[in-house]
Amino acid sequence: LGDVYKRQPTVLGEGCVIFRRSTWGNFLKRLYEKFSSAAYIVMYQAGMGVAASHLSAEELEELYSIDPWMRIRIFIDFSQALGWGRYELIEIDGENLFMRMRMYDHFECEPFRRESSEPKAYFVRGYLQATLEKMFDKEFVVDEVRCIAMGDPYCEIVAKAR
Repeated sequence: LGDVYKRQPTVLGEGCVIFRRSTWGNFLKRLYEKFSSAAYIVMYQAGMGVAASHLSAEELEELYSIDPWMRIRIFIDFSQALGWGRYELIEIDGENLFMRMRMYDHFECEPFRRESSEPKAYFVRGYLQATLEKMFDKEFVVDEVRCIAMGDPYCEIVAKAR
């Protein structure tokens, strides 16, 4: 098969694991089928934990020299590069600490397109909540108000400080 198939893929110099979207979708469907609402909590908490682990002291120092909303734009660019979907920042209110973001072809929700009565972006909601709370040192509420899993044309996340 050649050497290209023997090299481990990397992201930012660290080895990574890549799943096909169908594999990831089957993983999520099985997880939610077997564990129901407990799986939603696990995915939300996983998102929060991953965000917290990504923000080391050195990274925080570097990030704090960047405008907070620019950090969200960096998150969007990085997430898109990783294949998480296509993201669009719709609204930012820096004074009231509010943002609205749309996600198209989102990796968490796409496997459930038009099959669910509830939104499915648990991991990304947790990730954004932890990131925003660290950036602004305030509590945030992050809700998914539209979701392709429920038949909407896109997923939409709203985040606001409490």
